[in-house]
Amino acid sequence: MAYDQSLNVFPHGFFAGFPFERDAPLSFEVLQKHLDGHLTHAATCMVEGAREAAHIFHSINVYDAEDGTIVADVTWANGDDFDGGASVTSRGLCRFVISPHAQRATRMMLSSERELNAESDDALTPNDVVKVDTASGEVVTWALHGYSASEPQMVPHPGDRAAEDEGVLLIPANEIAQERSWLLVLDARNLRELARLPAPIEVNTGLHNLFVPEQHSFLIKP
Repeated sequence: MAYDQSLNVFPHGFFAGFPFERDAPLSFEVLQKHLDGHLTHAATCMVEGAREAAHIFHSINVYDAEDGTIVADVTWANGDDFDGGASVTSRGLCRFVISPHAQRATRMMLSSERELNAESDDALTPNDVVKVDTASGEVVTWALHGYSASEPQMVPHPGDRAAEDEGVLLIPANEIAQERSWLLVLDARNLRELARLPAPIEVNTGLHNLFVPEQHSFLIKP
């Protein structure tokens, strides 16, 4: 089914199927993924001090911290971003620290976390990779001419890191004209390209990544 035809299933718009519940408490459901692949519910973590609902549209970075908490950097708005913005009075980048053991979470706006990596939301450069220093305001851009990229994934350098951005960015991307898929590897400190590896599968064109289960290995190119 074509994309525009599939939207006919939602006569009031796609996001109208996900009503914004302003009175619902803000919480995270934590699931544990076991080695055999099955999931179990680990905790419901209520966000402390959250007197208002929130709209979290995309994640920037999520990782397990050494103290057993889960750190999630996300885009955040205090209203429904898809009602024309009329109910949104505050938005920005937000960090949640989620403690499954304590069954609680804390929230803070990202003014003290220095490095963020994301795709550009500029209509003229939608597939550039952008690094933002939230302390100095410095912005570094790596242009992806002729490519359609997915969200960059930060892989920290193993062991102790001298800086928050010590590591590499992994970026699945499509080369549009050649109809080929690649895994791009950038130095997270300066966005310098380190490697460009041909992908064994066709990466989906779009913002999100594609996960191929082992039982679907027939999709992998010989």
